[in-house]
Amino acid sequence: MPAPQNSDRPQRAAAATRRISAWLQKNVDADAFDPPAEEASVQALANALGKPLPPELVAMWQVHDGLRIFEYEGLGPAASKKTRDGLESLRKKGTFDDHEVFEQSTPRVQPVKWHEAWIPIAKDGCGNLYCIDLAPGPAGLVGQVIKWEVAGGPFTTGSADLATVLERYADALESGDFTYLADSGTYDGPYLDLLGDR
Repeated sequence: MPAPQNSDRPQRAAAATRRISAWLQKNVDADAFDPPAEEASVQALANALGKPLPPELVAMWQVHDGLRIFEYEGLGPAASKKTRDGLESLRKKGTFDDHEVFEQSTPRVQPVKWHEAWIPIAKDGCGNLYCIDLAPGPAGLVGQVIKWEVAGGPFTTGSADLATVLERYADALESGDFTYLADSGTYDGPYLDLLGDR
């Protein structure tokens, strides 16, 4: 299914990224703001992918070169490409061929361990990822955000696009429900599913 044309997603993604970055600078690290990503890095990732990047992803990177999502370290285009290249190498070698993946009650994500059309955007300390999915399952949407785990592969609880996920994240941070615990580098607050349908 093609992505909608004339979408406001890039503008929404950029605005939400600015809100998140401002919160991180105030509450986590005064130096948390990264400069915009270099155009050459964005183009290198697009070349590796073999197709244009989603405009909302480019818009996010034009504001912030790697946006943190709670405990997940943000990946700019250069770090995204490096992470993707490593997983692509394993996929091409057949390393993932016999790996089990999470079962899905609704087939929003392709049931494979790793797909070449997934773009990593954030990574935790265990190697688990948030990704943009450009090749969804039959019940998914192009451009949806998914999670990928080392142990079980991809999953999502909805088909939220990046702009929506960033807006939900910004709203949650600004609500005051979440605080950053500097001693542990974690966030205290209620469980929040950024990806679910609402």
